[in-house]
Amino acid sequence: MASLGWDSFFDENEGRYYITQQSVNRAVEEERARHTASSNQQPPEKELPHDAKASYPQPAEASHRRYAESSEQMKELERQNRDLEIATRAKDYYLEQLQKERAQHVEQLVGMSRYVGELETQLLGLGGAPRGDRTLPKGAESLRKILRNDDPTPQAEQS
Repeated sequence: MASLGWDSFFDENEGRYYITQQSVNRAVEEERARHTASSNQQPPEKELPHDAKASYPQPAEASHRRYAESSEQMKELERQNRDLEIATRAKDYYLEQLQKERAQHVEQLVGMSRYVGELETQLLGLGGAPRGDRTLPKGAESLRKILRNDDPTPQAEQS
């Protein structure tokens, strides 16, 4: 075989090294020169089939193809990046809106709760009982009896 180094390039898509046509031609010529020097007979020159030449990409073509593919990949990655940035901004805006709405609802809830408490206090002051299934806290039942004058102890003392 030829002792010359092979000119080659690496195709990243296929993960292979390809030797250049010039490197092959140089190695063939070297082998022919060795063979003619040793036996004075020159083997008949066989031409590579037309398909074989076309199947190996030329270095310039392969470089151009790799550049075009990497350019397309870069454009696609930039598009994806832009889409992700837009989605992130939209998500952040939506979360801010939800937080504002939640704060408003909490304020309304606290305000309504205070108002309901005031109304219950007024109702108890008038001698009524709160509506619904609510139970009064411990100690509040005795307060209600006192306010309604239903407590038997004070009535017994009046007689």
